[in-house]
Amino acid sequence: MRRKELQNERQRRHRALKRAAEEEKNPGGRKRRKVDLKYRETASRSAVAEASRPAREIKQKVKAETRKPAGRKQKKPVRSAKYVNWMTPFSWSAIAAAQAKVGWGYTNILRELQRANYDFYQHLTIQTIMGWIETVGGFSRWKPSVTTKAGSAAFW
Repeated sequence: MRRKELQNERQRRHRALKRAAEEEKNPGGRKRRKVDLKYRETASRSAVAEASRPAREIKQKVKAETRKPAGRKQKKPVRSAKYVNWMTPFSWSAIAAAQAKVGWGYTNILRELQRANYDFYQHLTIQTIMGWIETVGGFSRWKPSVTTKAGSAAFW
């Protein structure tokens, strides 16, 4: 019987310590509502994808201006872009600047980009950045295929 009483007393003291620690964190004993910053209003993925492909919009404008009434009519509406082209000049310049600032760490590059412009870079993943970087002899660098894509104006 004595052992059970000791266990109960120990549990009471433990709960009192937890309450005191909670009281320190939250004055008045009320729990504050946590705000999850990840689910704030942001740009949709398709909006970012469309912004990364300016040639699509230009092509549609030219087609609308030069369209003749003859020919087969379009039945299905034009789909919005699904995939983001990270190699466009305005996007890639920010990626290269982030790499120069924080080094070759995938996570650090992503955090720096999202800190600067969360709405645009929220859909960029670490795996994508990993695919752009190669390590040769202990040194990291952009893959040659990535630098040629990012450098060529015809790519976007």
